[in-house]
Amino acid sequence: MDPAQRGIGHAIGRHALAASHAAGELMVVLLGRTWVVQDGVYSPTGSPSTELCTTALPYPAGGSFLEIGSGCGVTVVHALLHGCTTAVATDVTPQAVANTRLNAELHGVDDRLDVRSGSVFDPLDHGDRFDLVFWNAPSLLDAEDPEVSNALSRSYFDPGRQGLSAFLSGLRARLTQGGRAFLGFDDLGDCVGLRALAAEHGWRLRITACEVAPRRAVVEGRPIDVEVDHLLYELFPGRGPQPE
Repeated sequence: MDPAQRGIGHAIGRHALAASHAAGELMVVLLGRTWVVQDGVYSPTGSPSTELCTTALPYPAGGSFLEIGSGCGVTVVHALLHGCTTAVATDVTPQAVANTRLNAELHGVDDRLDVRSGSVFDPLDHGDRFDLVFWNAPSLLDAEDPEVSNALSRSYFDPGRQGLSAFLSGLRARLTQGGRAFLGFDDLGDCVGLRALAAEHGWRLRITACEVAPRRAVVEGRPIDVEVDHLLYELFPGRGPQPE
């Protein structure tokens, strides 16, 4: 990945995280509903990715849903309001776990949602499998920034690609027969590297939704305006050409 592009991505990520830290508790409106965003949890209105992915996912009627990195809970709650019977959400941030539970209660789906604390698939039981698995993953795969040290920073940064590697290596064991998997990402990160990493673990990627949005970064004291592609990928088993 080009070092200049990486620097811009890191600057945007740090700015977004600083804004989340400064905002405190918020009430936001998204997808026609009001959501509580508690202190220490990344806001789903910080970029278009939450709305893009949440509206594009094919929720299985009567099926089960797993969301990795639920944040304040918008997507997993939406899934339960749009066809899924049961859902599990995991998040590495204790504040996000509590926030997801709060919004599930607010929208009346808490009796069908199990929220667990931990990284990627770690909180799941051995036999847990789902009809739909989704993660709106951090796009900055290889951050080495010393500021990336708290749990909230996982919204943007995945140092050493540890999270994505765990997701891609453990995904097959978490899908039901015929189950589907989706990954949110953006081109602030290394999309070519993502495809290569997916191929290493036996997965191909296909873009199923995309939205381009302007973002501003400050690099070495200079403001830079960039357009960011927010992407939703579906994952398919295999190492051949990417599916059309």
